[in-house]
Amino acid sequence: MPLLFHQQTADTFHKKFHLLASILIDLQPLYQEAIIPGFLVEVQKGYIADYGDPLVSGLYGLYGEAYKNQIIWFTSFVYCEAYVSSALSNC
Repeated sequence: MPLLFHQQTADTFHKKFHLLASILIDLQPLYQEAIIPGFLVEVQKGYIADYGDPLVSGLYGLYGEAYKNQIIWFTSFVYCEAYVSSALSNC
């Protein structure tokens, strides 16, 4: 098989994997809590506990509403990721 075929396969896998990870993990703050499966909530909580990411923690309001309002720019990045990830997955 030519190397080009392997590269195309790898690119396709990366696009699909990134889209799946974005939908399941990164975009959780955009969903209503009722539709997020419990195990995915636990993955996100584990990430926050392990890494203490202040931006992701802020999206969930763990530092209060005042901090959440200060990082509104980061929320806009999450919306951009949702748009760009879904658009690029169709390429």
